[in-house]
Amino acid sequence: MQLLRSWIFVGLFYGWTVFCLLTIWPMLLWSQDWGRSFVNGWSKGILALLRWIVGIKYEVRGIENLPGTACLIAAKHHSAWEIFTLLLFVPNGSFVMKRELIAIPLFGWYALRLGMIPVERDKGAAALRRITELAEREVTAGHPIIIFPEGTRRPVGAEPDYKSGIAHFYKRFNLPCVPVGLNSGLHWVNGATLKRPGTIVVSFLPVIEAGMRPKAFLSRMQEAIEAETAKLVAEDV
Repeated sequence: MQLLRSWIFVGLFYGWTVFCLLTIWPMLLWSQDWGRSFVNGWSKGILALLRWIVGIKYEVRGIENLPGTACLIAAKHHSAWEIFTLLLFVPNGSFVMKRELIAIPLFGWYALRLGMIPVERDKGAAALRRITELAEREVTAGHPIIIFPEGTRRPVGAEPDYKSGIAHFYKRFNLPCVPVGLNSGLHWVNGATLKRPGTIVVSFLPVIEAGMRPKAFLSRMQEAIEAETAKLVAEDV
């Protein structure tokens, strides 16, 4: 029965997403802020489908730790859940995302219009210069930069694999960083249709202030994210 519910959710998820993609463009042409509001509606629709069809609820902790200004949001990345949900909690945030997503019809144009930051992971220094330019534009506008420091989705229990890119932003823009732990991978397993009922918890941790040495910052950030994620997973198991 749960597998059937999960298939129904998948169908409605794609149907709802296509509907939103086909109706959002007038708002994006009018205003980026209007477009972001519409994206929030898309996210809320998905969360409602998850709750009522497959029994996945969510809980947010530590929202008071978000500074409300430009900062780095460094999140654990288990599944697609955090991609559409983090923008709900950080409505003016700009994701650093892989360049391949920009090639998706309509979605890619919307992502660029909303200020997302594509990165070509195989382009080395040239890619770093380009994303730095794009990130500077968003920081100047006061937008938080949302980054998955491991660069890709990692299953629950996998060895951490943090990259140094976020330390570049931390030093270059002199921004505080909010680490984020979560347990989404227990309920939305990457690559699996079956969704497990329960409560996904996302936890915004106390701010790491700007000004640390990059190596010390990376170590502190990783320790905070991994410890909180392990705690949330243990609570749920």
